Amino acid sequence: IGPVTVLPAVDLIFNGDNLGASSTVHLGPFSADARVGAEVSYDNVIAIRAGYNEVRQFTVGAGIHLPKLEIDYSFARFAYAGSLGDTHRISLELVLGN
Repeated sequence: IGPVTVLPAVDLIFNGDNLGASSTVHLGPFSADARVGAEVSYDNVIAIRAGYNEVRQFTVGAGIHLPKLEIDYSFARFAYAGSLGDTHRISLELVLGN
């Protein structure tokens, strides 16, 4: 079995766009929100992710990282915003050259 790595993450997002009470912390036009999550990867090739974002939603994802190709997927359910519903994101990165 290859090495398994666990990477925790905490991000603070600072805004100056007058989000007010919709943010976790706000003072006048300035606000801050936090995101937390973790990634478990196997041999730096396969990754599973989970987190909690600034709009108070639980998210999950996975990724495959090959030498010239990276594929990432994430899922978030926006239950409180009926018109948005479930969100799926897929990203592909292809490395050309060295």
